[in-house]
Amino acid sequence: MYPTPHEYRPDTPVHFPDHERRIAWRLITGLQNKEIAYLCNLTEGTVRHYLHNMYKKFGVHNRLAFVLAYLNYYGIRPPQPDRRFYVD
Repeated sequence: MYPTPHEYRPDTPVHFPDHERRIAWRLITGLQNKEIAYLCNLTEGTVRHYLHNMYKKFGVHNRLAFVLAYLNYYGIRPPQPDRRFYVD
């Protein structure tokens, strides 16, 4: 059984098989489930199933929380916005 949000500890090892890592990186880049399914040659339902299992591993309930937890777990800093494209 995977931890609930209150039980998850960052020092607890979390295992992501290769197919989940590929989905995670596509999720991080902002792709939708349909796009991830197409690129991974899966059905959209299978992608949803994998995402559900991946969310449980970190005890989160949505994409943003998963992305932040995943990046934090692997010590990856989220990309900063490029200020050249903002209008003041």
